[in-house]
Amino acid sequence: GIEAAHDAGADVILVDPQFSRFLRANANLDPYLQIMRQAGAFSGAALFPRFDLMKHWVEVGSIDMERADRANRESVASAVHACLGRALAQFVLQAAGLPKP
Repeated sequence: GIEAAHDAGADVILVDPQFSRFLRANANLDPYLQIMRQAGAFSGAALFPRFDLMKHWVEVGSIDMERADRANRESVASAVHACLGRALAQFVLQAAGLPKP
């Protein structure tokens, strides 16, 4: 798929999975994360490190959807998506050599 996109003249950005303590506790994500890194490196596709970014937010206590109380979950999810959107936009602009907004 990456090769076909490149052949068509498109740039490709791979996005790895979201960080989740629940998922991490119930599945070994390391092989998947490693394959995503390799796929990007070998194909020339950029890899947006959503997993590491979200894990960092949880570790520093800035955003944690899994520990948000039920009443605030929707607003926390909105904040996560807004932050991811900004980070992805900055990632694309940086890859294109353009200044941050």
